[in-house]
Amino acid sequence: MATLADKSAKIAELTNPVYQRIESDLRKKVESGEWQAGMMIPGRHRLSAEYDVHQRTIDRAIRALVAEGTLETQGTRGTFVSRRLPVGGSSFTSRDALLAAPLDAPVSDVTTRLCVIGVIIVDDQVSRDEEDILRSLEKAVSGSGSIVIYLDRSAKPGKAMPLCEAADRLVDQGAEAIVVVAYNASQETLETFDVPFGTIGVPLIYVSPTIANWPCWNVYYDNVDAGYIATMHLIEKGCSSFLFVADNQFQWAQERLNGMRNALRRSSVAEKRLTVRFAGPYCGSDPEHFDLACAMGREIFAAGTPQGILAANDHMARGVLQAAAEMGLRAGVDFLVAAFDDSEHARSLGLTSMRPPLVELGRSAAQLAITALSGDQTSQKICWTSHLITRTTTNWLASK
Repeated sequence: MATLADKSAKIAELTNPVYQRIESDLRKKVESGEWQAGMMIPGRHRLSAEYDVHQRTIDRAIRALVAEGTLETQGTRGTFVSRRLPVGGSSFTSRDALLAAPLDAPVSDVTTRLCVIGVIIVDDQVSRDEEDILRSLEKAVSGSGSIVIYLDRSAKPGKAMPLCEAADRLVDQGAEAIVVVAYNASQETLETFDVPFGTIGVPLIYVSPTIANWPCWNVYYDNVDAGYIATMHLIEKGCSSFLFVADNQFQWAQERLNGMRNALRRSSVAEKRLTVRFAGPYCGSDPEHFDLACAMGREIFAAGTPQGILAANDHMARGVLQAAAEMGLRAGVDFLVAAFDDSEHARSLGLTSMRPPLVELGRSAAQLAITALSGDQTSQKICWTSHLITRTTTNWLASK
């Protein structure tokens, strides 16, 4: 008779996506020592035959392991087990372990004493997404028996407290580790304040929209994967000509574009069927996102209507939809459009969007903070993928 554990394992096997099961299996080969550091892993063709799946599925599993640092690519030579891994297995926290635990479960049992986790928001004002990350982080830390202390840098009207001063104040208040929520910050911003922050004497955990390009504790989500998933959705819906529209060449926008290009390369759609449009510099306000996208949309539709449009964020998608409506065009009838961030406007617009893993980011940040305080000083990175939320803008309607 099957045990409860056997049944739970079977349910997990049936419900987890195939690529995640393969990702977990490949990670175990590294952690068990079957694949040693520096070893070149079997090619994608061989692995696809071994697992009886499409090479695209293998590629997605491998990209996740490369993103977290378990594997590394070396140009055209192939994919190798990372040489940065310590003896005995991966230094990167297993995402499978986090997925297996309920979100309201304690994030760690490695400590029996109360820990104090400080939190700083890089942006002068807390966004809706950052608030969701904070709530998840606070819930996870509280579940471990520890506490969060938060310093509001925008408490003084018109002048935000410098980041380093905020960090020093948190340390003075007893913070033993600091989570830096830089969800809406650019890579350049992350790099500028990492150097002075490195002198405060407590572990720093960065929550960022892209991977931090230096050794550090880092929780982020995979923009390349998000672009890949959204584009494959458009391809599966029958689109054969594509437009990528963005406000500027930010790193996260470029990564989403790279994911789109990866999807086109791995499909029957030629990459030459892709048009890319960047609007240029902007001040960062939502209205300006919208105005730029409206202007771009009018130019785009005046020249012709691509079948599939991928907007770098929901604000740009709103402008494109407005421009289309002004010209008598309808998403889901004359073209399809998808975007990123699943903002407050997406549902009312019926906009298909990639929902960021905000709960997972907050919970993983708590996990890393407590892990750092348990004595493990090896910097770790946790990568999460977005979730595709499909709505009417990517479904050809019966009236087409």
